[in-house]
Amino acid sequence: MEMHSEMIWNVILTLSTSSLGEDYEIIQNYHLIPQSLYVYDNFDTLLVDDVFRLEEIDKMEESLSDRYNITVKLPKRNATQRKDYRQYYDEETKLIIENIYSEDIKRFGYSYE
Repeated sequence: MEMHSEMIWNVILTLSTSSLGEDYEIIQNYHLIPQSLYVYDNFDTLLVDDVFRLEEIDKMEESLSDRYNITVKLPKRNATQRKDYRQYYDEETKLIIENIYSEDIKRFGYSYE
């Protein structure tokens, strides 16, 4: 596990958008670390039983309720109504996100479509 933590921090420190000609040090906050680094090990093995996307929270509640024969219902706090996520990105920010989170986009089935 220690090696995995070291790998995470090495990846974070070297992430950049060199294709844009600039380095972005936005991954100094651990909340911005690509999520695939938390759930896959150095050998590309999934370390958890299931991975759910935040926008599929209802599916996660149902799955866990069925699996453990209990009612799982997470409270919804600070919920906001937002525009479609694509409206928040221009071409430059889209490239930055694609570069930094390419593994998350691929592994968890995200796209800009």
